[in-house]
Amino acid sequence: MQEAPDDKVLRRRFTAWYQENAEHRHAWEEANATWNALGELNPMQPLVAEVASVADLHPYQRHMPRIISLAATLILSIVLYYPVKQWFTTDYFTGTGESQKIQLKDGSTIWLGAESAIKVNYQANARTVELLNGEAYFSVHPDSSRPFRVITTMADTTVLGTEFNVNLIANTINVAVDRGRVAVTAHNSSQLLRHSLTAGNWLRLDETGNAEWGNSSAEPAGVWRSGKLFVNNRPVGEVLDEVRRYYHGAIMLTDNSFASHRLTGMYNLQTPEDALQAIAQVQNLQLIQITPWIILLSPS
Repeated sequence: MQEAPDDKVLRRRFTAWYQENAEHRHAWEEANATWNALGELNPMQPLVAEVASVADLHPYQRHMPRIISLAATLILSIVLYYPVKQWFTTDYFTGTGESQKIQLKDGSTIWLGAESAIKVNYQANARTVELLNGEAYFSVHPDSSRPFRVITTMADTTVLGTEFNVNLIANTINVAVDRGRVAVTAHNSSQLLRHSLTAGNWLRLDETGNAEWGNSSAEPAGVWRSGKLFVNNRPVGEVLDEVRRYYHGAIMLTDNSFASHRLTGMYNLQTPEDALQAIAQVQNLQLIQITPWIILLSPS
């Protein structure tokens, strides 16, 4: 209807559909609320006024403009709540597409990826960093008297001095080592996972305790710091979660069966739309952009 506002036949069809039952009218109001929440104008409201007078509407429908306004305000409040919450409950955090280099007082360095948050707790005999969300690359200054530990919801990574990457995404933790040796302990087990990871090794652990191991020579740890996403045989759903950290909007996979497909390649995080287009091509998906803030990936 937006594409053909002068189509009288289409206008009559809409009018008949809208007046047919309350469910249709409710569906229309929900659609309008969604567009308003996205910041779009509502060019169809005058048409609705023509086909249904305010007096004929259900009481909640008469107040729908106010409801829509409140819904938009609520959505905005939620969007603002999370950064403010992170501001007060974490030591460092980043937003969509942002990164940050953090120099710690012991000489260690942390590169914090997009949409990530950490808390730092240094004591006399221990150095602890809690990765609350997202991804971080660690270059740890050696100190045999104070082990360096990275805590996540699923596992802890302990080192003395090394360089490694920890990525907490969805319900999976990925640990990859550039240099030195790290030990990973799952929270659902008191045992170390297999053996220590050394340079070039990676570990992927999900919330059920299932683990994958390998050598990451084809997927260097922390390559995201150069603006690239290098993936080697990883699930499509997990890769899309990575890209979401760099896209100011929603990315939706309409067929969840594709989420488990495996993917290998290098993608540019600085242009997430191009990365999504490249993923769509190799997975036989169609990229559909709805407004500048919504991208759909659907089977071709």
